[in-house]
Amino acid sequence: MKNLYELRRDIDECDKELVRLLLKRFDIVKEVAKFKKENNLEILHQNREEEVLKRVIKSSDETEYKDLLVEIYREIMKISRRLQSKLLFSKNIILIGFMGSGKTTIGRELSKTMELPYRDIDNLIEEKEQFSISEIFHKYGEEHFRALERKMVHEVCSYKSTIISCGGGVVLDYNNIVELKKDGIVVLLEASEESIYSRVKNSTNRPLLSNMNLDTIRKNSR
Repeated sequence: MKNLYELRRDIDECDKELVRLLLKRFDIVKEVAKFKKENNLEILHQNREEEVLKRVIKSSDETEYKDLLVEIYREIMKISRRLQSKLLFSKNIILIGFMGSGKTTIGRELSKTMELPYRDIDNLIEEKEQFSISEIFHKYGEEHFRALERKMVHEVCSYKSTIISCGGGVVLDYNNIVELKKDGIVVLLEASEESIYSRVKNSTNRPLLSNMNLDTIRKNSR
């Protein structure tokens, strides 16, 4: 039987080989991303990931480590997705739209699918100021909040490959849009007035919703 030193040496050799193979895999992932970009192909291929997992399960079905291998491969594929997404989207993805248009929901789903970080400008302001948006409006007024918002817009523009959700009022300041477009792809999300109203009518953290009804939403969302 090998002693502890010999066993650890064997593990070190395995690790060297794993690193070599992972580096090779990541280089191939970069080539895949380049091919997709040049040929205007879809970014993600869910069926491909499922096929890889099926092969892993099949090849490890007789071992006690099957679940561990599946877990490892899930992480490898998440990392590969992140690598591809960063190569394909060096710019930020900026989500704008009227309150209740789905920016938060879509932003989080994009973040999960693409393995890119997600940031919400309103949340960042709340974290920095240690007050909720409603409290900031109540204590200092909308003008003060818009100043904080402009500063945060400037700050998030330094991010790279990040999904950024903007508060509904960000677009009221033209300079915000100009700055966000410098290093970001701006995506406008739209929803019907009825959908917006059903999503936000019971909200308590949107100060501009006070006394807002469906007619008001129709007027302001156009």
